[in-house]
Amino acid sequence: MGEGARPGHPYGADKKLTEAVQWQYGKKREYCETCRQAAAQRGEDPGCAGCPFDRYLIPENEQLWECFQLCSSQLLVGNGGAYALNWEVVAMVAGTMGIKVDHAFYYLLRAFEGTMISELQNKGDKPDGG
Repeated sequence: MGEGARPGHPYGADKKLTEAVQWQYGKKREYCETCRQAAAQRGEDPGCAGCPFDRYLIPENEQLWECFQLCSSQLLVGNGGAYALNWEVVAMVAGTMGIKVDHAFYYLLRAFEGTMISELQNKGDKPDGG
């Protein structure tokens, strides 16, 4: 386990967090909505539980996900669009939520931020989908 890592929270925990960000801000969410609509028209269960696009977070990341979602409007934007999250605000919100702000926190924040920005740029969309 890397220095600063939390017990039971290895640095590899960013994979599921990254997948959740891709689902939330990328084209996978559109796939899910289309699949659910098609299943509803057929009168069937969409079968989300076994789907590879099903968003799943490990328990250690659920509170981080909530924090990052609360702060997703804190984007720094330039002429080329969004380029970063305001980490100072995210750290402040995390602290008020009782989340330990340490090296592991910033590692996961970096993974969230990088994937979110990438997905938003690929999609050419705003965080709220509007």
